[in-house]
Amino acid sequence: MDQSIAQQKIKDLTTEIEGKIQQVNATVCDLLYSLDLQEQGGKCDWSDIVQKFCSLSSTFSKLEQILRKPGIDFDDNAKLLKMTQLVPQIVSLEHDNTLQEITEGRLSTFDHNIVPILLRTKLKPVVEDEELSIDRDRLSKQIDVNKQIKSINAHVDMLCSKLSEFSRLHVLDRKEFQQSSHEETMKLVKAVCLGKGIQPKTSAMATTASPSKPSTSAAYQHVKPEIKR
Repeated sequence: MDQSIAQQKIKDLTTEIEGKIQQVNATVCDLLYSLDLQEQGGKCDWSDIVQKFCSLSSTFSKLEQILRKPGIDFDDNAKLLKMTQLVPQIVSLEHDNTLQEITEGRLSTFDHNIVPILLRTKLKPVVEDEELSIDRDRLSKQIDVNKQIKSINAHVDMLCSKLSEFSRLHVLDRKEFQQSSHEETMKLVKAVCLGKGIQPKTSAMATTASPSKPSTSAAYQHVKPEIKR
């Protein structure tokens, strides 16, 4: 690859990566501010926090795509950056305002104490120990996590089978249940239109027996008084 083309490619690539890193930095600062506000008893919009996490994940994905993008004579840009060697040209103990502005106040001089840290190709021992501890913890819990995943999958499969069986039985019940009867419908139509099948309403005549009158002879019968002697 021509050296000028490679330098221009590296310059464009670093500029694009710096832009994405600045977006990540701004999103992380907003998240930390929201979480600090929540810890201090303030109210924060959790939907906004979730949206910021989604934006952060999207930015990291775009940054990964930039690194995975095929470059000139390379499979991806990551290999191009790995084969690029940075060599400091000026080491000075004097205060540099431009450096302080670029690093957002983190560095003010580019001296002999800073150069080895910036050119470090390995993590700090403290960070390496933390990563090893995290890896050991992850490996020790991997078996328990797999058991939990299998148990949850078994419960999900059981629920899915129960729901499927319930849905199948519900469909069968709806098919077997007859909503209307053709015979009953025809009877109603004939009764309304033709009057067929309608029985006349009969009222029973109430008969009351008249009281018998006493005979005239019995009514005017004289009773002889009894004479005592």
